[in-house]
Amino acid sequence: MLLALARCRILSFDQIRRLVFQQLSPQRVGQRVRALAEQGWLRTWEDVSRVGGRPRYAVPSRRALAVARQMLAADAAASTATHIASVVLRHADRRPLVLAPRVTPGFLSHQREVNDLLIAYGSIQDVRLHWATSFDRPLPLHARGLALPQPDYVLVLDDALIFGEHDRGHESLAHFRRAKAERYAALAAQPDLVREFFGFDRFVVWVTVLDARAGAPLRRLSSLVEVARDAAASDVMAFTLAGWAVSTPAAPIWFCDGAMPEEHYIGEAKASPALRSMPAHPPARGVWHQLHIRHAHAVRDLIADVRGGRGARGSLTTSRPAPSHPGPLPPFARTLSRGRSGPRHDVASLARFHAEHRSIVQCFRDAPVSAARGCARAWSRRGGRALPEITSRGVSCPKWLHSRVGRISPRKEISSTRTRWSVPIARCAQATSARTSMGGSSIRRFARSACGGLRPMRAVRSRRCAMLNIERYRGTRFWGLYEAGQLLCVTVYKKGAEAVKTRIERGTPAPAPSPPVIAPEPPRRTRRPA
Repeated sequence: MLLALARCRILSFDQIRRLVFQQLSPQRVGQRVRALAEQGWLRTWEDVSRVGGRPRYAVPSRRALAVARQMLAADAAASTATHIASVVLRHADRRPLVLAPRVTPGFLSHQREVNDLLIAYGSIQDVRLHWATSFDRPLPLHARGLALPQPDYVLVLDDALIFGEHDRGHESLAHFRRAKAERYAALAAQPDLVREFFGFDRFVVWVTVLDARAGAPLRRLSSLVEVARDAAASDVMAFTLAGWAVSTPAAPIWFCDGAMPEEHYIGEAKASPALRSMPAHPPARGVWHQLHIRHAHAVRDLIADVRGGRGARGSLTTSRPAPSHPGPLPPFARTLSRGRSGPRHDVASLARFHAEHRSIVQCFRDAPVSAARGCARAWSRRGGRALPEITSRGVSCPKWLHSRVGRISPRKEISSTRTRWSVPIARCAQATSARTSMGGSSIRRFARSACGGLRPMRAVRSRRCAMLNIERYRGTRFWGLYEAGQLLCVTVYKKGAEAVKTRIERGTPAPAPSPPVIAPEPPRRTRRPA
């Protein structure tokens, strides 16, 4: 019991019974828990929420965590989870949870459902469970300058490393993309780091969806699949509903490689109450349980994929079969918008930058044949232009003719007719791809001159994204394009009937500030003598 509590942080009395004492009655389980609480190994806590009665929970003490840490390390030393155990158990002194009486913490529902998933995965037959923990922040924040994701739970089934994410629908899609999908994609792009850090060549991410807020988990699942596909992380992520994973964990319930349930079943399955909760018993097999059979996979299939090398991206020269979903867009030389201002257009420009960066990196990660096949489909929709040349050494595509200010893209070699990205640049690139310029705000002198030179500079609003520096002031927008921290050009757009566009190249001295406009004083009126 203490070992199970150390793995799961907190367990209800019912979860302890299902995990440790399957043959005992709830009364006997409560007696054993109270006996350990009297000896100081754990403490009990009662939830007073309005829904679900007053379930009781057990929380391990500091002494129990210290003893369980040694037992977990000894068990992992005799299995394939030695490296991942050393990472998860890197802190010698773990603090137990502190729960205030009669106050339900916000993370309790999420933690309880994650523990239900671990109990369900441990009941799968013919699959050996070597490691299962649901710690808070199990991984370090960074490794070799790479921001690591923080999974909700970590599993080692047979010889497969699995990171688990449980989505309840409370976080935005942008947060899932930034903190989950892009970080897992960046980690999968470095197999050497995965092998050195975790002791496995590859990994897979299991995402379970509940959607407790809107009550539409299938629609939420489809949205998360699209986000993972856009972030180039669909080949390391598998999606399913949390109710399916708890009730029938060994069934073919996992959607992989960007596959989604049929659209016409999503509305019908929304009304089913079985999808909105974590069932403790297998539900009746209805329409909602049958719709996933066509495109889903079982746990054994996922483990076999990880063993065979399809669970994570390989090296740049490793050839892999073409994915079942349409590939990413080719590395277009995207340009800036035509002087449009506003938060909506700023977000669109930043999204185009990220989409181009991910497309370039994905072309390097995929095999040349599959990448060229995906580029051919997308390139034909762009007017039938010449296909890019994709080899193991680099990507080269035609240069666009209607480039206005400059391209927002990773550093590349630009000639008169071609644009080329080299392999070392793609290796250094990350899926998060937010490169903030280190050259400082060099546009301010130009902005100060164009605006008269008398306004306080704190009125200039600055927004930096990657190599693009945008500043606005009094209806005027200044764009500064940076390359390797150096200012290339500044483009000034002014609102009004006459659109004034001025381009200042690098090396051009800053114009002198305009002289202040001083209004002439009115003539003084003299009094006539009486």
